[in-house]
Amino acid sequence: MLRSDRLAQTRERFHIEQRSRIRRLDGLAILGSVAFACALIPLTPWLAIWATLTGSQGLIAVAMRERSSTLRGTVVERWWSDGSAVTWALLPLMVATQVQDPEVGWIITIVLVFGLASDAVYLPQTFQSNLIGESIAYAMPSIVVLAWHGQWPQILTIIGFLLHVTTGSSGLVAAFNALIERQVDADLAEIVAREQSRHDDLTGIVNRQGLVDALTDLRDCASTEQVHCCFIDLDDFKLVNDRYGYFVGDDLLRRFSHAVQAAIPEYWTVGRFGGDEFVAIGATGDVEGIADQLNEIRIGIGPQAVRAGVEPVGASVGAASMPVGEVTAEELFLRASSALQEAKRTGRHQVVVSHDALRRRQRRRQTLALEVETALNSGSFVAYGQPQVDLETGRPIGLELLARWERDDELIGPNEFLPLVERTALAERLDEVMGRHALSALESLRDHGLPDVTVSLNIGTAGLLNESSVAWVVGVLQRREIDPRSLVIEITEALELHRDPGGLRALHRLRDAGIGLSIDDFGTGYSSMTQLLKVPFTEMKLDMSLVQAVGSEGPDDLLRTLAEFGRRNGFHVVAEGIESEPQRQAIRLLGIDSGQGYHFGRPEPVDRVITTIVSSGGLADAA
Repeated sequence: MLRSDRLAQTRERFHIEQRSRIRRLDGLAILGSVAFACALIPLTPWLAIWATLTGSQGLIAVAMRERSSTLRGTVVERWWSDGSAVTWALLPLMVATQVQDPEVGWIITIVLVFGLASDAVYLPQTFQSNLIGESIAYAMPSIVVLAWHGQWPQILTIIGFLLHVTTGSSGLVAAFNALIERQVDADLAEIVAREQSRHDDLTGIVNRQGLVDALTDLRDCASTEQVHCCFIDLDDFKLVNDRYGYFVGDDLLRRFSHAVQAAIPEYWTVGRFGGDEFVAIGATGDVEGIADQLNEIRIGIGPQAVRAGVEPVGASVGAASMPVGEVTAEELFLRASSALQEAKRTGRHQVVVSHDALRRRQRRRQTLALEVETALNSGSFVAYGQPQVDLETGRPIGLELLARWERDDELIGPNEFLPLVERTALAERLDEVMGRHALSALESLRDHGLPDVTVSLNIGTAGLLNESSVAWVVGVLQRREIDPRSLVIEITEALELHRDPGGLRALHRLRDAGIGLSIDDFGTGYSSMTQLLKVPFTEMKLDMSLVQAVGSEGPDDLLRTLAEFGRRNGFHVVAEGIESEPQRQAIRLLGIDSGQGYHFGRPEPVDRVITTIVSSGGLADAA
């Protein structure tokens, strides 16, 4: 709902409340008239009759204020206007025989004063122009009767109030209306401010505070047993902003919010948590089924950017549920957002429902994230190595360095710690640590008389791909008299170097210095051929998924083609993930000369791997 619609509804709701208050006041006024009539019966039946007549006039005045436009010109209006004058004119006649009693005179005076005052306040705006004339008509007969009986204090009171009404009635009405309007404006401003603080300006749905308020309402509901929460995040929303502009992105967010509102069950609340994250909370239905339904939403990017090949944008969803007795906004949102992070980590268009095992893994990741920087600086990251062998002879011809984190009594692999350092300043620090391990391994191989055994260093991040890091590597190789050709820098295929001119320049400098360049995980991603065209690679490492499928017609043909392509273009081709002797033989028959995998050795501390290579003679028997 847009803000203008919300404000209109707020104003309408407020005026309904105001009318309800006025009706209650009207009821009290009518009850007062009845009570006044009953109180006058012992004093004078004539005054009781007159009070009853004026009470009916009050009822008509209330009806005309509520519906003055529809009553104009009707019998009701004539009874109010004509009957009112007759009723007030009858008052002095009713009490003329008893007016010599000063007490009765004061009653007449009080009735006139309050009658005129109530008319000034209660009359609709359309009837207030007649107030002065009617006031004089009401008061004059009573003034004449009171003067005849010499009750001058009462006359002065009536004349004083008559002058006040005739000269200041508009001011009295204006002041009363202004008082009401100020109160209305103040109350409405408070309501609007409260509504605005709970709603998102762009989409019109509630914001984070509104979600917290809705969750509080659910928690306080006696019939609620479980509270459900779904965190929804648009996939690749940044690309929409980058390619088509922020106006298209804003339009996408608005339309997506409407789609989420249509998809969630009745009595659920959807809000924008921030950026392209939305949250839906409720207490009904199956949260996993609702999350699946939200995951199916696909929104086109709009007519501003329609073109062939543009797919609708989808979302990933993380869901969580908690018993109402345990739920807090912080904990429920944390569980659902953590499930969303897991969904984004495992790919796009995913649904993950929070569970105990997932929360334990996430707590572990949080603990590791807090410790990783200290571990990098304290030397807890060590180098493990896995040999690369000649598939014909089985002799080691190289080794790949793999980072491991020694934490207390456990060894943590890259699948756990790499996501903690990627796209952070720690990535460069990790590459620097592993670069030093690689240089030490090269020195050790040289000192053992095996300078031709290569050491491969995998750069999954772009940490070393800058001018200063390249200068440092080249300088260290020269100072330590290490052949640059014995160092190979592996670049993961997923690293989009064609979008990083600085990284490309750094790779060309490494190659110009004689350092080998390997494209890792080749053959599975969209960027393989683009990388080969732009980067001067010397080695292709075929992805293990292709190797594991060897023996099937499709993968065999592809591996044979890649091996032939590598030979023709001067690449050293390495097959990763060889785990058995039949696989080794099949890979060798396809024309691939080198490989690595568990069949030749699991990753071990690099010193132990070097000892194994030395004991086997390295390349000495490879011929």
